[in-house]
Amino acid sequence: MDIALLVREFGLPLGLLASVFVLMMTGRLIPRGTVDKLLKAESDRGNLWEKAYQTEHAIRMEQDKIMRESIEGMRTTTEIVRAIDRKTGGVS
Repeated sequence: MDIALLVREFGLPLGLLASVFVLMMTGRLIPRGTVDKLLKAESDRGNLWEKAYQTEHAIRMEQDKIMRESIEGMRTTTEIVRAIDRKTGGVS
């Protein structure tokens, strides 16, 4: 699109109006409200991903805590069984 050609062809006011129309129809010029909506949607999507990450991180931390407690319980049980085994002389 050549803006100078439109201005020469239609005169300055109609040429500018035609230029704006062409820019809007080709998607190169969009209203501010549309831009604001797109930016807000992008921001909301980012906030959603951040919240999902934080939730997943909290779940992982809880799983790690449960796993550590479970391992500690297994170690304690193993030590008790070994102590009994040593005390009884290793009964088969």
